Amino acid sequence: MCSPMMGIGLAMSGLQMAAGASAQQSAADAYNAQAAAAHRDAAIAYQNKVGDLQRKYVYDERAVQQKGYAATLKGRAALATGVASAGSAGIAPGSVTLEQLMNDERQVTAENESRINTQRDDLKDQFIGNTISAQYEAMGRQNAIPFKSGPNYTALALNAGSTGLNALNQGGFFTGWGMNSPFNIAMPTS
Repeated sequence: MCSPMMGIGLAMSGLQMAAGASAQQSAADAYNAQAAAAHRDAAIAYQNKVGDLQRKYVYDERAVQQKGYAATLKGRAALATGVASAGSAGIAPGSVTLEQLMNDERQVTAENESRINTQRDDLKDQFIGNTISAQYEAMGRQNAIPFKSGPNYTALALNAGSTGLNALNQGGFFTGWGMNSPFNIAMPTS
């Protein structure tokens, strides 16, 4: 039989473990609240950064598009000027010289348009790369603050059981059981 002091000791040990578990859970909850706030802040920063990148992409795309329009109009104007100049100089519209001039100007215009399209493609690739980088940056910030779990209740229960068995043993609960004790494991002899 347990003495009253042993019972009080076991109860106090159990209360101490429960208080420790409660403190661990409270600490984990507080930490997880901070981690959730950091995760939320990282997600908001990501959304803001992507919004900024999208606006910059749109502005840059418009600027490149305006260059493209200007290059096309400049090419058309050059062709018109060439045709008008050739006409006033008495060169026939189907002449080799005029066709060469027009083909040269069309080639310059096509090269300008090609450069503009390359710039547009580069802008798009840069935008995609920047948004992917922003995404991984946000994920890195979130992963830097992982969530924690609370106390391991199985380990606490095993610890409480071990403490209880130890207290019972120290209190002499198992004395007198001798070889018939269910806790006595006979070792084989060789």
